[in-house]
Amino acid sequence: MPKILIADDNAGQRDVLVEMLASLGHTAVGAADGLQAKDELLGEDYDLLITDLRMPALDGIGLLAALKEAGRQLATIVISAHGSVETAVKALQLGALDFVEKPFPLSAMEAKVGKAL
Repeated sequence: MPKILIADDNAGQRDVLVEMLASLGHTAVGAADGLQAKDELLGEDYDLLITDLRMPALDGIGLLAALKEAGRQLATIVISAHGSVETAVKALQLGALDFVEKPFPLSAMEAKVGKAL
């Protein structure tokens, strides 16, 4: 059973993704910000990271950079309501598989998670 971490400071969005992924049979864990996500990812093995771009303390780009620096690469989908071509390219350069703009239909995220896994 794949283990997925969702890092998003928007509790509602995070909870919806956790519930959707759990309903698909995945183990889904939520993190309220980038620092919490970093600690979780450095302490546990995950198959996929879904991270918001803008979060307090440590944003999605900073999280990807910290994981890369620590030698912890994993499949990652970056989500954001504030996306730009520049940030999408930066996320992809740091190893993200996909960049998804909010709002998105859950069916689209389900397909992207299936592809990433």
